Amino acid sequence: MTLAVQDLGAAAGDPHQQLIEAVRAGGPGALAEELGDRAHVLSALTGFPQELFAPADPSAEAFRDVIGSLHSLRSAIDALETRAVVALADSLTLRRQSEARAHAAQEAGEETPPAQLLRAASREAAREVSMLTRRSPASASRSLAARRRLVADMPVMLSALAGSQVTTEDAYRTARSFAPLTPAQRREADRLLGERLPYLDGAGSE
Repeated sequence: MTLAVQDLGAAAGDPHQQLIEAVRAGGPGALAEELGDRAHVLSALTGFPQELFAPADPSAEAFRDVIGSLHSLRSAIDALETRAVVALADSLTLRRQSEARAHAAQEAGEETPPAQLLRAASREAAREVSMLTRRSPASASRSLAARRRLVADMPVMLSALAGSQVTTEDAYRTARSFAPLTPAQRREADRLLGERLPYLDGAGSE
């Protein structure tokens, strides 16, 4: 697909919003292609910067802007990855459920319990994430559990991560600390924590 903002007509409205809608309409494949194109550009700028990073007194403010934008980009990508990993695990669960139903129909046996299918799909998703991100399987599994909490029960914290109000480390640390809570308790704690975010923004993490 590869849609650039300048390729979208301004006459039809906000070109950034048009790009967002185009990617949404294209589904995960379009998102993967769009991210791949951006990754290629950033990688090329890093590997072959030429004079892009030449020190110059007038460029100091611009470099500050670059660092700020990179921080925002990193936070948005981490939040996006959180949703993508959970969607992968859920998609694998649906696939396993479909396979189990087909097997049960052929063998006239009982279907595999949903909880067992979920565990198997989560393990498969953790293995795939481990290979894609070069994390250990154990780390990927723990990360998946935290991601599930963020997506399912902690919308405020996930939005704060996407908006670079909190760091990825803080978001995941909070999600892990919420593990003993019920989903309802997590949602309430997330809401209360969200009310404090304006006072915590900019405080940084240890």
